[in-house]
Amino acid sequence: MKVTSKFLLLRRGREQGVMFSYTDTILSIMQRIEVYNEIFKAISKEVQEYGCNQAAHRRGRDTYMFCRNNVNRFFTEEMMFRKNLEPYYDKEATKILLEGLDTYKEGVFFWLEALSESCQVTDELKYQLGIRQKESSYLLINQACKEACEGIQSAHSVHKM
Repeated sequence: MKVTSKFLLLRRGREQGVMFSYTDTILSIMQRIEVYNEIFKAISKEVQEYGCNQAAHRRGRDTYMFCRNNVNRFFTEEMMFRKNLEPYYDKEATKILLEGLDTYKEGVFFWLEALSESCQVTDELKYQLGIRQKESSYLLINQACKEACEGIQSAHSVHKM
């Protein structure tokens, strides 16, 4: 009887460990996406403030390079996110998160493509489309977090705990 109960506890612990690992994976991805989202928001704000007045032309170029480097870093990290999620492809939260990542990636691509090298908006339509896609994908990504973590609203709320 004791052996059976120990076995059940061990089994239950492993199952919870797997779930904890899954939750950890989702939350770590969410936290990284939130970091990139804050970076891209700050860049967008700077583009809006200095976009028309490019007296600080060098500053615009520096901002663009900073932006480009972060986009490249995000794309590289996004491939690692997918690799880390491979064991969990069958879970609903993973499907939602991957859809959110695809939309986010596409939004970032449109957003960057709409900027010139001096960080001026050259295509307002693409720029706005990119921003809207980033925002809508963020809703999907937070939904994935809520689904995977049973009620946690976003990775940001984990920092508050």
